[in-house]
Formats: sequence, C-alpha cells, structure tokens
Amino acid sequence: MARALIRGLKGEHFEVDLAKDGEQGLEMATREPYKAIVLDWNLAKLDGLSVLRRLRKTGSAVPILMLTARTGVSDRARGLRVGADDYLVKPFAFRNSWRACTG
Repeated sequence: MARALIRGLKGEHFEVDLAKDGEQGLEMATREPYKAIVLDWNLAKLDGLSVLRRLRKTGSAVPILMLTARTGVSDRARGLRVGADDYLVKPFAFRNSWRACTG
C-alpha cells in the first residue's frame, strides 16, 4: 500500500517521505516542517491515532489526513475529534488515474 501511495503522490508532483512505523513517523513529524501528513491508523510500534494525538498536543497544526481501512463511523468521528483534518477510507483512487490503492 505504501509503495502505491508514494507512486501516486509522486505522480501528482508531491515530495514524499515514508516512516517505517509510528514511532519513526512521530519523530520525523516533530523534526521536519511538513506541509501535510498522510497517516494510517494501523501502524507498528505506535498507532496512528496516538501519533495524531501527540502531534496535536505539541501544538502542531500541520494538516493531517487519516488514510485507513477502519471504516466505522465511530472510527471516523474519533479520528476527526482527536485532530485529523480529514479521513479517507481505503481503497481509494487518485484523480485522473486508473490506479487504485488498496490496503
């Protein structure tokens, strides 16, 4: 899933960094001034919701898109309540592209 997402974002001319797990992602997000973060809920070592919560507690206002396979309305509400700016459920497709991304 990550490789397909990276290909799609680069195809739309975005620069992309990839964290191997939630702990690394949190460290990267607190060190680098990212313009936006795409965050999966189901990450190793530290789940995405915890990463989101910790970033917001530090005062980070970077736009964060939760991109996850968690489809429940309560999950969406929780992600947004914790501080996500938007919530997208897998699978999805890039605009003007036949390439679908599934997870």
